[in-house]
Amino acid sequence: MILFGSKLGEGGNVPLLLKFLLPAIAGGLSASVTMYGVVYSQTKAPDTNPASQPILVYGDQS
Repeated sequence: MILFGSKLGEGGNVPLLLKFLLPAIAGGLSASVTMYGVVYSQTKAPDTNPASQPILVYGDQS
């Protein structure tokens, strides 16, 4: 079969289809995990409430 890059019965050759599919699958998996981590870190609640601190402190000389 030409699609797979090697004839049936030959040993030791990685089929041509797998040469293209495996890196695509690995790249898609790593991109998915990375995007999940980025979205999770951007959307989780902060440790402290930023609204509990005053924005302006009048009379502060620092």
